[in-house]
Amino acid sequence: GFATLLVLIALCALACRRFALVTGDASSVQQANHTSEIPVPPGRAAQWIFCAFVPSSLSIGVTTYLVTEIASVPLLWVLPLSVYLITFILAFRTGGLPLDKLRRLFPLSAVAIALTLLLRARDPAPLLISLHLAFLFLVGLLAHGRLAESRPPSSHLTRFFLCISFGGLVGGLFNGIIAPWLFASNLEYPLVLALSTLVLSFPQTKETRWVVPVFVVAGIGALAIITGTVAPSLFHGKMARNVFAFGVPLLVAFFLARWPTRFALALASILAVGWWMPSTEEGKTLLARRNFFGITRVSIDAENRIRRLHHGNTIHGMQFIEERRQDQPLAYYHRTGPVRQIIAARRSVGPSAQVAVIGLGTGALASYARPGERWTFYEIDPLVIGVARNTNYFTYLHRSAGEVRIQVGDARQKFRAAGDGEYDLILIDAFSSDLPPLHLLTEEAFSLYFSKLSARGLIGLHISNRHLDFLPVVANLATAAGVPCWSFADIALDEVAESEGKLASHWVAVARQESDLGNLKKFRQWTAVKGADVRRRWTDDYSNILSVFRW
Repeated sequence: GFATLLVLIALCALACRRFALVTGDASSVQQANHTSEIPVPPGRAAQWIFCAFVPSSLSIGVTTYLVTEIASVPLLWVLPLSVYLITFILAFRTGGLPLDKLRRLFPLSAVAIALTLLLRARDPAPLLISLHLAFLFLVGLLAHGRLAESRPPSSHLTRFFLCISFGGLVGGLFNGIIAPWLFASNLEYPLVLALSTLVLSFPQTKETRWVVPVFVVAGIGALAIITGTVAPSLFHGKMARNVFAFGVPLLVAFFLARWPTRFALALASILAVGWWMPSTEEGKTLLARRNFFGITRVSIDAENRIRRLHHGNTIHGMQFIEERRQDQPLAYYHRTGPVRQIIAARRSVGPSAQVAVIGLGTGALASYARPGERWTFYEIDPLVIGVARNTNYFTYLHRSAGEVRIQVGDARQKFRAAGDGEYDLILIDAFSSDLPPLHLLTEEAFSLYFSKLSARGLIGLHISNRHLDFLPVVANLATAAGVPCWSFADIALDEVAESEGKLASHWVAVARQESDLGNLKKFRQWTAVKGADVRRRWTDDYSNILSVFRW
């Protein structure tokens, strides 16, 4: 690919050289000298930087929002990047863009995206993904169209393209370094959404009376607070309440679209109120932190019964607040679920003195530990470790009957340090938002697990996912290795189970031979699975995400 790129660049250079030789004459030289004397207006460089910053930051913000809040799907980041680059191509092509027509579409699309953010909409995922990508496409066309429209004479092009590059760089730095340091949530996306409206103001004059923008911020913000306070008493349904609470202020903001500065401030006010106004349905947030691995949040449900650990928009564990029930593992680790049966199956074969768990979460699996057992958790995210150890949030580790230790770092790297045949039971429960790390589901990873598994050991894998079906991946690996593979998708939950803190989960059990599965086969929910295409098993060099999509 890079070799092809170099050849194409060389051909472009050759074509430009030949074109210059053919068309170069005295008149063109004189014209170039004349245009070089035309000065660039003051502040134009700042406008260039801003128009490059907005779509750059927005593309990263859209990507982060989609993969953490809508659908944690690999390769989804390709779509925003492609949209961003396509807008560059269209904006700088010969003929330009109909910016006036695009300007008319912007206010409606900005209000629509703001409403989806405020409603915290998650479904339907395809529609939401399309809406956010369409908004990015429109902003990219407007911002890059402004850049193409304001392109200076050739003598100033060096400064022009330097400003564009610098603006893109600032966008990346803001989203990649500054925003995670400043914000505990994906706040950069709504912030740049409001800033993007200022692209409409170029090259118009700025707001001359400061009292008007101040009035807009105060008035729209107050209106959002009032509608948000009144909505619960007017409507019973959650959606109806939220649409009224945020829809009315957004409708008022829409009529300010003629004045980009006021429109931007109005959107910012509504988004700020909605972002910090607590949602009674989602309960109370106790902790929100952000690092390289994403956003970690601890909350209490609306009934004040259960604490929950969130990563992105996915629950990673729960625990009852009532002290007498804190020993009960909840969520995907419920005592009526597959993981308890995996642990019981291993104990039916022999004692599980050494247990390895890849992925910590709340530490709920530690509640299954017995005296004399050592449970080793492998966790890469220091934030998750801090939350699980903090008894103000979760007490599973503290109350565990067995010996619990935590290895910090990537599981495959740390796992190599364990002794061969050390673990009687290995539970693989690592997730980033809704997605298990793919390098833990490869042939090389399985080979590592079995090298650390005792003679009659058992491996359990948690493969729950809303959009991807990892069962064929695990089945292919097991069949290729010649070992049995059994599956239990515990997804049909009734209201009683959900009220008791149980969440749907899908687990797979793998062992060297059928007898090592113990009494697992006695549970009627478990079924044997065979790999359908062993030749396409995943390795560190090959994986096919498209093949496991739930289309």
